[in-house]
Amino acid sequence: MSIKQVIWIFGCSGSGKETFILNAAKGKLHDLMQWDGQKIAYSETSIKYTGQSYKPDATKDRFAILKEVVGLLQNNDIVLIKWQGIDSKAGLPNKLKDMLPNAEHKII
Repeated sequence: MSIKQVIWIFGCSGSGKETFILNAAKGKLHDLMQWDGQKIAYSETSIKYTGQSYKPDATKDRFAILKEVVGLLQNNDIVLIKWQGIDSKAGLPNKLKDMLPNAEHKII
């Protein structure tokens, strides 16, 4: 049994974070990332709710990522999350790590 993984996809705006996540979920990157045989899911919340500062509820909306990822990890080996700057400001990566101490947490 492999260790469950939570992977934050990090990068500047327009760098292809969402494209990477969607292609990985379709199995297009499994060979490249050595994820063969792994069941991959992604946080739809992390894609739907961007971290644009002009949206006053952006941080609040993104807190839903925590519960979503915990649920997704129950039936998947890897969960990908599209990172936004406000995630770090709100401490979401650390909160998720505290919630899932037995999972491996990575940044790409």
